[in-house]
Amino acid sequence: MTILKRIHLGLLVLLSAILSATPAFAWDDFGHMAVAGIAYKKLDPAVRERADRLVRLNPSYSNWLQYMPRHLSSDEKNLYAFMQAATWPDSIKGDATYQSDGLDGGYRPDGITSNLNVGYSDKLLHKYWHFVDLPISADGARLPAVPTPNAETEMALCRTTLASTAPDELKSYDLCWLLHLVGDVHQPLHCVTRVSKKMPYGDSGGNAVKIYDTDPPTLLHTFWDQVLGTERSPASVIPFIATLAPADSKSAADRNARNWIEESFSLSKSKVYVSPIKKGVDVKRLSPAYKKTAYDLARVQVELAGERLANVLNSELK
Repeated sequence: MTILKRIHLGLLVLLSAILSATPAFAWDDFGHMAVAGIAYKKLDPAVRERADRLVRLNPSYSNWLQYMPRHLSSDEKNLYAFMQAATWPDSIKGDATYQSDGLDGGYRPDGITSNLNVGYSDKLLHKYWHFVDLPISADGARLPAVPTPNAETEMALCRTTLASTAPDELKSYDLCWLLHLVGDVHQPLHCVTRVSKKMPYGDSGGNAVKIYDTDPPTLLHTFWDQVLGTERSPASVIPFIATLAPADSKSAADRNARNWIEESFSLSKSKVYVSPIKKGVDVKRLSPAYKKTAYDLARVQVELAGERLANVLNSELK
């Protein structure tokens, strides 16, 4: 998912050409479906059945069914739909019935509509819900405030809804958002923005860092989004899930979203903004070692996100 947030007016001009060409996904669909697939298999039977009923209320459910392989069993169809539901908050960006809201291309909250939680009748994209960028400074620059609402506040809201007696239509909406946002905050660049004296509002989670490995150049954020793959079918993700090692049980049991965000923030400093990234904004190429570290870390993070998501739903979904 392209993230343009808190960008100063002067920087908007410089970044607009780059940002307009970047994809609007986080972890790409592949990573989000992996997180959801891991979680689904760890749901208690009653919770899984409840989640299935809620997913069926999503307005895109009939489309998901249409593109599923014909040979799938009922249980497999439920799994596929749950995985597709995790991509829904990104997929609506290509739906003409939805519109952008907020400032800076829709990536900064502005006004009362930023806090809406009314279900599928809401046709705003709420792009700023996808991240919570904690600032770090590259050169001692002043750190900006973190805008709200953001991924942290919205996950809390979704969890409150799912544990309540709210109508199922609203629970369905919030479930789909929660499936997505838990994945988002386990991508380190969804929890950081690197500020500097030349870029006082930050690099928008690596979206201002160009990587010249490809033609045309890509962005650091996009590289991390796509590090696991770009396939967008559950059938291509399920075999990948089987290759992942289980997460540390103590870490997986942690249902505190603030801890998840701080972990990703810490990883952004220890694994993302390191050589060759730390040497400058634009980078000629990423080393094989950097790419391997990113891939290995992404595998750990999607497994951890999936197990944490399952624990949240097993404990809180009513």
